[in-house]
Formats: sequence, C-alpha cells, structure tokens
Amino acid sequence: IIDWMAEETWFDANEALVAGAHCWIHLGANFAAALHPQVRLQASDEDTMALADAALARHRAPPMVRTEIGAAPFGEARDIHAGGGRYLSILGANGAFHHPADRWPDSVDLQRTLDIARAFREVLGALAYR
Repeated sequence: IIDWMAEETWFDANEALVAGAHCWIHLGANFAAALHPQVRLQASDEDTMALADAALARHRAPPMVRTEIGAAPFGEARDIHAGGGRYLSILGANGAFHHPADRWPDSVDLQRTLDIARAFREVLGALAYR
C-alpha cells in the first residue's frame, strides 16, 4: 500500500474539489449525544447558516453554539474553510466523547438524531436548487 497522504492531505491533492463543490455537508460526531451535549453549527456564509437555522428550528433541533461566519471552524470543515469552499457543518461533544461508554443506546438521543437528520435533509433539498 502506498501512503500518498504522508506528503499531503486529500484536500491538498484535490484542491479544485474543495472550492468547486456546490456545498460540503459535514455531519460530525456527537451532535445527538444524550448526556450534556455541546452542539455546534458552522457555515461558510450567512445564507447557508440562515437556511440551516430555519430548518433546525422547524424540526425543533436548534444547536446551542454557532461558529461565527468567517472564523475557522472546528472539525473537518476547517479544511474546506482553508480551501475557500462552501460548507455546512454540525458537530458536538460531551463528557463521554471518544470514550468506550459512548455507545448506543445510552449515549444517543434518538429523537435529536431524527430531528437533525430531517432538518439537514430539508437543507440539502433547498441547496440543490440554489
């Protein structure tokens, strides 16, 4: 196996895809954690953030924290941001993040998962026509 990523990241090797994609969607870890969730919504621009905010509110799943537009986002969206791409990202953390106890069913809020998934499905449909 050739480790081509030792010298560069996937994003560096595919620069045109980063900025050229219509919109990157990042569903990060723990956005539906059951115990003390810390949910973060991040978007590259005001329009995408507003679209997500509205959909999440309609599905009763508003995130608690928003990364300021233009600020470097957390998680994998940081590579898209650095490459000038458009993105929408939701991610979370909790006290059991990356812990063996972070497992279904005790650590997952199924209703929150469904609400966020429905909201993001709505956002994806809207983005497809923009």
